[in-house]
Amino acid sequence: MLIWLDSSVLDADLNSNIDASHGLDCIIGSAHRGENFVIGERHILSELQKSAALSGTSRAVLGHLIANYSTLASFARTVNAKVIASHNKHAPLIKLGAEQWGASIESIGQVGISKAVLIGENLSDADLFEHAALQYRAANRFYGLVALTKLGGGGSTTPGCLQNHAVVEKKWVLCISDSDRLYPAQAKDLTAQKCEFISAAIGIVCSYRDIAPREIENIIPLAFFEEIVPATHTYAWDRHRQQVFTTTPQAHEYGDLKLGTDLKKIFSYGVGSPQRTFWIDIANRLSNAGIIPTGCLNGGGCANQHNGTPCGCIVVQGYGGKILEAVVEKLTLRTQQKSCEMISKDPNQAHWYSIGKQVFEWGCASPRMRV
Repeated sequence: MLIWLDSSVLDADLNSNIDASHGLDCIIGSAHRGENFVIGERHILSELQKSAALSGTSRAVLGHLIANYSTLASFARTVNAKVIASHNKHAPLIKLGAEQWGASIESIGQVGISKAVLIGENLSDADLFEHAALQYRAANRFYGLVALTKLGGGGSTTPGCLQNHAVVEKKWVLCISDSDRLYPAQAKDLTAQKCEFISAAIGIVCSYRDIAPREIENIIPLAFFEEIVPATHTYAWDRHRQQVFTTTPQAHEYGDLKLGTDLKKIFSYGVGSPQRTFWIDIANRLSNAGIIPTGCLNGGGCANQHNGTPCGCIVVQGYGGKILEAVVEKLTLRTQQKSCEMISKDPNQAHWYSIGKQVFEWGCASPRMRV
């Protein structure tokens, strides 16, 4: 996380205010360890460097920041998410705006500081979000590291995990979960509502978002998805990519890419329900394009099963429950730059880099310093 040192830190008497001096040592030490990115106006860094109340290591780190100020300050201007550290013991922590908080150096001195926590529904989710952040950094040639403590919330138990780390332990936490939406206008589910409520609590540094489409699998760039499709499903993927996705991208965004979405499932939704209306419209578009046989749609089932031809009632093919793990494995074995090149014109690039930008900003950190 980017920590901006406000000019008010110079008003603190670091010789007598132990919490303030310890808070600044904690902040600057986190940059030294490669856990956060610390910067402020050049004159503030210079004045702090003169303070004998700070540790020798902190003063050496400040010297490094001053020596490389132009590069560091230029990068800092590109980052929206930040904590502004100030001397104000009467207002320990407040939210200043979207993705921006104010924290007193006294409060940081009392509770300490570490790298930000990233909570996904499971650890594979968090791993994938981290890859999106690393690729966003590589694509933009940004400075520094992505430093995060990654955790799996456990699906429906994610709100409890968020509550413990953000509210109880006072960690700085970014939480991202699936939306499980079956159609675009569907309201947040209970897990998302709980996480959103927790993230809005007073006195914490926390942000929550749910994935706009259905699940994390639905935002994976198609180039990454394609390389893990098993040989047995090559025909189905070609149909999905070249016909279904091209005709209606929303079928991909809200379809079940693990188990599949077929007409039987669509017709199981209540008559007149918004999810049924949405998916009947999707099916009609595919039928009009000749992708789903008209007989299947009219009959609510597969009209082709009797003659051994591929099932025509499948709207969105499923590819199994291990898509995510397979993609993470591929990304781990490849350079971030190569992955960026693969998705330079990918239809899902916007979804991918939207997540990547937010995770990168929460995890942005200086490289570990030898001072």
